[in-house]
Amino acid sequence: MLPVDAALAHADAALAAGRLDQAEEGYRRVLGARPDHAGALWRFAELARRRGHVTLGLHLLRAAAAADPAEWQAWRLLGNELARRGDAAAHRMHRRATAALPSAVEAWFDRAVTLVDDNRDAEGTAALQRALALAPDSPLLRMMWGMRRLAHGDYRRGFAHYAARWEVPWLVPWAARWRGRRWRGEPIAGKTVLVLGEQGFGDDLMCLRFLPRLKDMGARVMLALSPQLAPLARDLPAVDVFVESGEPVPPCDFEIPMFDLPWRVGLGRPADAACSPYLRADPGKVAAWRDRLGPAAGLRIGIAWAGRPSHPLDARRSLSLSALAPLLGMAGCEFHSLQLGPAAAAAIGTPVIDHQAELRAFDDTAALMSVLDLIISVDSAPVHLAGALGRPVWAMLYAPAEWRWGISGETTPWYGSARLFRQRAVGDWAPVVARICAALADMLNRQSA
Repeated sequence: MLPVDAALAHADAALAAGRLDQAEEGYRRVLGARPDHAGALWRFAELARRRGHVTLGLHLLRAAAAADPAEWQAWRLLGNELARRGDAAAHRMHRRATAALPSAVEAWFDRAVTLVDDNRDAEGTAALQRALALAPDSPLLRMMWGMRRLAHGDYRRGFAHYAARWEVPWLVPWAARWRGRRWRGEPIAGKTVLVLGEQGFGDDLMCLRFLPRLKDMGARVMLALSPQLAPLARDLPAVDVFVESGEPVPPCDFEIPMFDLPWRVGLGRPADAACSPYLRADPGKVAAWRDRLGPAAGLRIGIAWAGRPSHPLDARRSLSLSALAPLLGMAGCEFHSLQLGPAAAAAIGTPVIDHQAELRAFDDTAALMSVLDLIISVDSAPVHLAGALGRPVWAMLYAPAEWRWGISGETTPWYGSARLFRQRAVGDWAPVVARICAALADMLNRQSA
């Protein structure tokens, strides 16, 4: 039989190569000889989690930490597992990990992530600083540090650090679309610059405001976006050439991803993002919606309660339509669904008027928003579309809110027509809905006065 260390190394190699059965056999062999081997216990726990055996994994991690309190990996992974379950004890586990090995970058990083996710900004930022001091060249740490700087309004340094995402290939699978020379701030007068949609619909909508600045720098602007956004963006005054995703791309001098634009055009602070409405709904479609809806039965409110299910934080940012019951029960209001995707079916049998069949692309949604008095939405594309159109929009923000909304306040320079309603405790939507109901009651009272 192989010595314990050699057997463990063989099992680790099998796990890294994806040979899970062989890895499990190796870990079991080590534990057969040394049942209290903390290293084998936490490794076996990771294997169990990968196979979906979460309860077994948690049991093994607890056993590893008990077997050797100095085993920082056991504490770190135990903290991560408890954090996934929303257990506040995760913070204590991560403290044990960083105490066991203060030089463990991964432990400080996971501690920072858990603290930030739990809306403990100051502690999370401090933990991230410790990790960054230990590994200043880590692209993942620099990217996360950039997001913390952005959340605090330091856009100049924040966007520069956020650009480190391009050094983490698994974070940016869309990078494979880049064909040519990235624009890194060189003079572009007389040059053709291809701007490529990079992340979600809302992100692209938010960054369209920067195209005129690119144009003012002398560039010939070529824009490539998804078919859903094409009808809204193809005729923007700053766009010289529009390319729908999937179409052949004409030659260009430079390429730039959409979310590098703020940095490259000199956005240094939140106030610099302020922009008057920069999108406009199609007048013909607006008139058609006005005819279709007819006379209003009350204040016309568009609502969206869920984001794209594939978003990594969708469980946090979305809520059920039933959670909005106090809002939907308010008199003097007429509710219209802006919701797309599977969540739209929840409107059936409620006071909410469903329009999913008519909302084929964002220009349809823009036209509908133009005949509504107010839009209320979770942090998803409808917030950005309404704000870009200059329509009144109330955003329901989960905690901690994304960096673009800052860490406090009810207003945002990104959209002058927006009002922010923030969760004060992670996952607690009831106070948010209550504050929205109170604000809406005030609006209705003022209109009837």
